[in-house]
Amino acid sequence: MRMSVKGLFVVLLSLVSSPNFISESEAGTVSSSLIGTLSEGQGKANVIVQLPSVLDKVLSHRAVNPLRGAAKASIMEDLMKQLSTESQAPFMSVINQFGAAGKATSFFVANVISIKDVDLALINALSTLPGDFTIREPFIAEGVDPVLPDSARNYSSISSSSVQWGVSKIEANVIWETHGLTGDGIIVANIDTGVYKDHESLRDNYGGGWLDAVNGEPEPYDDHGHGTHTMGTICGTTGGIGVAPRASWIACKAISRGNIGTEDDLLTCGEWLFQQRPLPHVINNSWGGSLGGDTFYNDVISAWRSVGIIPVFAIGNSGPHCNTAGSPGDQPGLISVGSTNLMDKLYISSSRGPALYSHMIKPELSAPGVDVLSASSSGPEAYIEFTGTSMAAPHVTGAIALMLEADPSLEFEDILSKLEDNADRPELSASDLQCNEMSGNDPLWPNNAYGYGRINLRKVFEA
Repeated sequence: MRMSVKGLFVVLLSLVSSPNFISESEAGTVSSSLIGTLSEGQGKANVIVQLPSVLDKVLSHRAVNPLRGAAKASIMEDLMKQLSTESQAPFMSVINQFGAAGKATSFFVANVISIKDVDLALINALSTLPGDFTIREPFIAEGVDPVLPDSARNYSSISSSSVQWGVSKIEANVIWETHGLTGDGIIVANIDTGVYKDHESLRDNYGGGWLDAVNGEPEPYDDHGHGTHTMGTICGTTGGIGVAPRASWIACKAISRGNIGTEDDLLTCGEWLFQQRPLPHVINNSWGGSLGGDTFYNDVISAWRSVGIIPVFAIGNSGPHCNTAGSPGDQPGLISVGSTNLMDKLYISSSRGPALYSHMIKPELSAPGVDVLSASSSGPEAYIEFTGTSMAAPHVTGAIALMLEADPSLEFEDILSKLEDNADRPELSASDLQCNEMSGNDPLWPNNAYGYGRINLRKVFEA
């Protein structure tokens, strides 16, 4: 007899609640730098209590694996919430005893508790609990765009017949003309500074999904301009700014007006996008930390991947030195993007690999990101030029939307391999190879500057 989804969920709950499903506990640790900040009797700080991942337990169970898409996401969410609540319960009890419940936020995918304004007494109490955990400072991110709106060129309008250079460079307009593909039926998302919903290029394809994790505003807005620009490059409908102009967009604001994103807000957006129905197909993340090697978002990325969402990240603007790839872009299981100019030269500040600690080749790909014209949040017909890997990543996100419209069955590895295998490979300079650690048949490609090269959609579709 076929088991209903509800019946399957009941079985799963009983399985993950059994003693054999829970790993043995180990000793917890407290960040030494956090202790320094909270020196005896002085000061308060925001902290993260990081507990063992529950995602692996859920994904490894045989009853979850056959599911796909939204059905899988719904059961995964319920299981992750139960497991994370159970593991967090002793910590929440102590937090309640200290009267700090109103300052604490629980997250189920990453299995962390975020607490604001914590003093040393609460840290000491939490540190005495048994188990495998870490108490540390929160991750702080920035929108990775070095060009601010007041220093970039502004346009009050642009020609309706234009095709912007980045869109043309990756030959997206060729795909519109020869294949009739423009992103129709695909949902794209970004985590950014928000989106100016009334811009002429974005008002007609808003998909109705919005969360403001920073200020709690109910309707889409952008008090910085970064997110409007990145979304315009993904799916803007006017002036040839968007790679996939018929894709619909949803958005989550995690980056503040000051271009800062807290771990709380970034996790809130990551979980919210996982909960959307229908699920987004691809998520653009033009943000990151200046130092690499941070794994705080890996469970969110894995959760997205497990239900078919493609994660795209800017690699950062801390180049040209080696080992400057920022997190989360330097992590596995995602597509990270470097920035190129009109002549296919790497933007000098585009971050380079190899990834810190893992020594992975980073970025995987590169795309146009210098003097990119896209939508501005300053007015409904305004446009602005920005430069950075923030501008490169949306070209890849839009390209993926066109690929998924052509073949919705494509999965992460299919998409990545098609983009890598068919990328343009510009002439390299000595500085482009300074960070290479590779050996093999072709010592030049991939490299820790361009990755596998600058994306080319025409070649992808011809292949």
